[in-house]
Parts: sequence; structure tokens; C-alpha cells
Amino acid sequence: MLPWLVFLIVSAAECVMLALFPALNLLVAIFWGATLILAGIYLHRQQLIIVYLADIVVLYSFMGILSLMVFMLFFGIAGLFMSYLTNLGKNYYFIQSSGVIVAVLCVSLFLFNFYFGTEQAGSAEQEAELNTYMQEAIDNFSQSDLYQTYKEQGITMEEIENGFNEAAVIIFKHLPAIFYLQAIMAVFFMLFFAQLASQTCSIKRLRKKAYIQEIMPWQIVWVFIAGIGLWLWGSKEASAVYYLGSNILAVISPIAIYYGLSVALYIFNKTPIKKSIWLIILIVFIVIIFTLPIIIMLGLIGLFDALIDYRKIRLQEEG
Repeated sequence: MLPWLVFLIVSAAECVMLALFPALNLLVAIFWGATLILAGIYLHRQQLIIVYLADIVVLYSFMGILSLMVFMLFFGIAGLFMSYLTNLGKNYYFIQSSGVIVAVLCVSLFLFNFYFGTEQAGSAEQEAELNTYMQEAIDNFSQSDLYQTYKEQGITMEEIENGFNEAAVIIFKHLPAIFYLQAIMAVFFMLFFAQLASQTCSIKRLRKKAYIQEIMPWQIVWVFIAGIGLWLWGSKEASAVYYLGSNILAVISPIAIYYGLSVALYIFNKTPIKKSIWLIILIVFIVIIFTLPIIIMLGLIGLFDALIDYRKIRLQEEG
């Protein structure tokens, strides 16, 4: 009875924080999802469903139906689904992949309504807000000392405004990637923090591999290849196909970099050289100097490792 009451109170309090502090929605949503995943370990099915219903009632009471629907599509449904899978006894990576799939489907539903529903009102409103923000940024920039420096170099205000407007267009065209990354990141961290908390309580249900033993699902590589194909196909006219491809690349690239870094750390740990403080300083210095090439290299490593399985992780799992 006590665990059920604790999870009920904590998750309801987090729901109140979601409504009262919208600027912290992503962070609070992550901890809310982690709380529900932990609840899936401790509580019986009936108790867990009561917690779900209570949270939805609290969110509806403070947010209203529209904000509740947006929250559920971005974070809520994925969090509830992962919590339920945890209660069913599924393993960490099954829960993670299922959560990502659900999050992607939910954000896709939101985007469909955002761009094509209600006469595209959501899209137009977001574009107007972005343009207003950019205009405010231009006004603030025109009053700064940096503008005077540009002015002395012969750069006109019109050129600066064109640069800001181009940036606004790029951001608006890549809102889908931002939305997808936000939802996927929330799924990763919900489960990660729940796993950390379960370790402190000596719970073995959520077992995560060491970071250097994680490998990207090979199917993601083909999604990346499709993104490159669409990006190249539409690049001549910067068409919708071009931005579809660039959004796919923007979503997959950070994921590939994440797994590429795990390969790099694996190789570093296996290298038979003395790991001194000077070696670490040298590596940090090289990373700072060659940041962009190294980021690209890590992404490529993550992609190729997903296909060739350099560390033979899949063979170990099959064995």
C-alpha cells in the first residue's frame, strides 16, 4: 500500500509541475516517465492503472484538453507504454526500442495535424511566432556593439536581416527533426534514470549494458541511407523532398554519433597503451581543434558498426 501511495503522490506532483512550469516541460516529463517506469516494477497492474488515470486527471485539470493531447503525443503515451512494458517484465532494450517507436508514431501524428489539420493553423502560428522572435533578435542585435563592428566592415543591416530570415526558414523547415529528437531523447532519459534509480535499490529488472557494449540497430542505417537519397534527390530545388531528407539526417545523425562514440571508447579501452593524464589532455586538445571532422567520423563509425558489428556484440547475444 505504501509504495502505491508514494508513486501516486510523486507522479501527481510531477504532473502539477508540468502545468505550472511549461519551460521545464522536457526535464519534468523525463522524471515523470522515470517515476512511472519505476512504478511498473513495484506496483501490481491494478495499482499501476490507478496511478495512470490519476495522472491524466491531474494533467487535464491543470492543462486542459489541447495541452494534454500535445503532452501525451510528445511524452505521455511513450512514458505510459514503457511503464506498462516494465510491469510485464520486458528487458531494458525491448522497452527502449518500443518506446522510441511509439514516440515516433505519436510525433508523426502530431506533425500530420500540425501541417495538414485545421487548415494548417498550427504551422502558420508556429511560423509567425518564429518570425516574431527573429525580429526581436534583429532589433536587439542592431543595438549591440557587435552590429557596430559589422557595420564598420561594410555589412549592411539588410544583409544581417537576410541572414536572420534565412536562419528562421531553416529552423522552421527542420521543426519535425527538433520534435522527433525531443521525444526520442525523452524516451532514452526516462528509461536511463529509471535504470539508475533501480540500481540504487538493487533491482535487477532493468539491466543496461555497459555503454561500450551498445550497438545501433542496423535498420537505422537504411533509414539514414533513405534520408541521403531524398536529400540528394531534392537538393536542386530545395523542395519538400529535400527537407524530408534533411530532417531524417538531422534525426539519425546524433543517434549515429552516440553509438560511434561507444565504439571509439571501446577501441580506446582495448588499445595497449598507458592511459596517462597527458594522453587524455592530448585527446581533448585534438577534439577541440578538429571538432567537426571528429563528429562526422564518429557518426560514420556508428553507422558502419551497426552493419559490420566490429565488436561482435550480436554474435555474443546469439551465443
